[in-house]
Amino acid sequence: MTITARKATWLASLGAGLEYYDFIVYGMMVSYLNTLFFVSGEAWIDLMKGFAVFAVGYLARPFGGLLFGMIGDTFGRKETFVFIMLLMAIATFAVGLLPTYAQMGMTAAVLLIALRLLQGLSFGAELPGAITVVNEYADPKKTSIHSGFVISSVSLGSILASLILFILSKNIDKQQILDWGWRIPFLLGGLLALANYFIRKHLQETPAFANLQSRRPSAILREPLIQLWKNHRLMLAIGISMTVLVASLVIFNLYLPTYLSLHFQYQMPDIYLAMTYGLIWSAISLPICGFLADRFGRMKIFLFTCIAFGLIVFPLFHLLTFGGMGALTIFMMVYQTAISFLMASYFPLLAAGFPVQVRYTGIALCYNFVYAIMGSAPIAITFLIEKTNTPTAAIWFLIACAAISIAGILGKHLK
Repeated sequence: MTITARKATWLASLGAGLEYYDFIVYGMMVSYLNTLFFVSGEAWIDLMKGFAVFAVGYLARPFGGLLFGMIGDTFGRKETFVFIMLLMAIATFAVGLLPTYAQMGMTAAVLLIALRLLQGLSFGAELPGAITVVNEYADPKKTSIHSGFVISSVSLGSILASLILFILSKNIDKQQILDWGWRIPFLLGGLLALANYFIRKHLQETPAFANLQSRRPSAILREPLIQLWKNHRLMLAIGISMTVLVASLVIFNLYLPTYLSLHFQYQMPDIYLAMTYGLIWSAISLPICGFLADRFGRMKIFLFTCIAFGLIVFPLFHLLTFGGMGALTIFMMVYQTAISFLMASYFPLLAAGFPVQVRYTGIALCYNFVYAIMGSAPIAITFLIEKTNTPTAAIWFLIACAAISIAGILGKHLK
C-alpha cells in the first residue's frame, strides 16, 4: 500500500464499520423491538412485523444508493461520503430516544419506520462509496486486499454490535432490556458515528475522480444513471446476480439469533457470543482472503466459494443439532469464512466492471437492489417455517441463492 492508499482505506474502513454497526443492530435486537413497538397478541405475527421494519431499511437502500451514487459520480466522492455518515449518526441516535408502543401507541412504530428509512438511505451509499474510494486509490493488482480490509471493518462493526448485546443479555435480565437496556446500543452507535463524521472530513478526493472532473466541462446529476442504462445493462445484470448469495448470507446472519433460538433451542447469550467469535474470525480472515483473491484470481475464488457453499450447507446446518457452544462456534466460523471469500472477491469484480464516471452508482445499484429484496427474506422464511413446520426451508433458500450467483459469475466470465 502507498501512504495515500493506506489512509484512504483506513478512513473508509472506519466509517463502514460504524455504519454497519448502526444499521444491523436493529436486526440483532428485533426479538426485543417487536415486543416494544408491535403488539398483536400472537408472537410470530409480532416477529414478522418487526422484520417488516427491518426490511424497510433495506427497501430504502436502493434509493439512497442511487441518489448518493449519482451525487458521488457527479460532484465528488468526498462530500457525499461525509454527509451520509452524519445522516446515519442522527437517525441511529434518534432510535435510542424513541417512545415505545406503550407510551405512544402506533405513533412510536411510525417514528421507528421513518428513522429506519433514513438509516437505509444512508447505508445504501456507505459501502458502495467505501469500495469506490478504496478501489480508486489502490494498486489495481491489490484491490482485493484493500477491499478485504474495508469489509473486515464491517465485521468489526458486527462484532461491536454482537458483543454489546452479549454484555447486555448476560448482565441484565430480559425485562430490564425491555425497560431501558435496548436504548444503549442505538445511543452508543449514534455517538460513535458522529465522531467518525468529523474524522472522515479529512478524506481527500480520489485521483481517478479528480482526473475525470478536470477533463469534463460540466456534470449533470442524472447522467450516471442514463449512461448505466445505455451502455452497461449487461454488467448491471451480472452484478445483481453475483450479489444474490452475498446478500442472502449477510441477511440470514442477522436472522440467526431468532432462527437458532426458535429452532435449535440455543440461548441468546450463547448465540451472541458465538457470533462474536465468528465475526472476529471474519475480521482476521478477510484480508487473507483478499490476498488470496489477488494472488489466484477474484473470479476463480468467487466461483469456487459459491459452489463449495452449496455443497456443504446441509452438513453445516446439521452440525447445529449436536448442541453446545463448540458446534455453534464452528458453525459460525465456517459460515463467516464463506462470506469472507465472497466479499473479498465480489467487490473488486464489481468495481472493475464499471468505469469511473458511473462506478459509484453502478456498485450502489447492484448491491442495494438485491439487498432491498433480501431484506424481506426473514419474513418469507419465518412464514415458510411456520407453515411447513421445518427449519430446512432456510437451507434450500440459501442453496437457490448460490445457484443464481454461480450463473452471474459465469456470465461475467463469458462477457
